[in-house]
Amino acid sequence: MRFFFGVLALLICAEWLLIFRIWTSFRFLLLFVIFCKVRASILAFIPHWDTYYLVFLVAAAAMLYHLRCAWNRRSARFREVNNTPESGVPWLIIVGRTPKATQLLEYVIMMAFLYYMQSEGHLVYSREFGTLPPTWEAWLSHSANAELFSAAYAVSAMFGLSVWHLVVSGVPLWKPKTSTAEAYPYVREERRTAPRLPTVKELADELRQL
Repeated sequence: MRFFFGVLALLICAEWLLIFRIWTSFRFLLLFVIFCKVRASILAFIPHWDTYYLVFLVAAAAMLYHLRCAWNRRSARFREVNNTPESGVPWLIIVGRTPKATQLLEYVIMMAFLYYMQSEGHLVYSREFGTLPPTWEAWLSHSANAELFSAAYAVSAMFGLSVWHLVVSGVPLWKPKTSTAEAYPYVREERRTAPRLPTVKELADELRQL
């Protein structure tokens, strides 16, 4: 079930994970790039603002940074030293100081970009839009419906980012109806702790070296 929610989160916010995460392992970097490509191809079938492509340009720059760290073996070294997860850590923790404040900053950046996208962008209908079913094509042809759908496509990334934070943290997705002691009285409960995040000083020293 955790794997399913992880894939769902990648389908919703892969490009933002490329931007917000650092020190990712090559395996997760490959997953981010593949799902980012899938999300970029989805835009060809739905109406969207042309300014949304800026996110993929920034994600491409972030991918080059991740590849540079992978070639220099820097990401692997810092994961071993700081015991960071393979899925990476948010670089905004330098500013936010705490995981919750960092996640709030990520949401603020995404909402600010959504506002910019709506105010400065123009709706685009690609050629592949004509391959949709007639009912979908007729509904999305109205500008109001197209703007609503495009905004939902962008806002859903925040939901996906929340799911990804929950999946990689190791916290149970939901609590069981009966407590562990009642269901299994002779089994000791094992608590799973989240991996350690690097300190602000460690992140600042690494970025200063670059």
